[in-house]
Amino acid sequence: AGSGIAEAKAVLNGIGVNQCTEILTAACKAVSVIFANAASLPCGLEGPMIFLGLSIGENFNRIIPREYPELRTWRERRDLATVGTASGVAAAFFSPVGGVLFAAEEGASHLTTKL
Repeated sequence: AGSGIAEAKAVLNGIGVNQCTEILTAACKAVSVIFANAASLPCGLEGPMIFLGLSIGENFNRIIPREYPELRTWRERRDLATVGTASGVAAAFFSPVGGVLFAAEEGASHLTTKL
């Protein structure tokens, strides 16, 4: 039950972690952060925001129609996860350039030129 940054680094570097970035996991993490903040527990929102962006980005290929199989590959899923992580960092820190730089730095081992 960490912040989610370690999972984001793993996924961006090409390591597939089963059921880590599922929508249900992201929803449970979001609800747990809300309850932790309501109970005045010391927790930051940055890590869970990055994880929520990662899980939404990685699972975005589920809504792509099956008529486009070139957009449903593992490489495209990882690229969508990169975009989701960048948007999570941008939302957490109010810095879009910081989000892009974070995603480029952490996903540099498998970064495609299309991004």
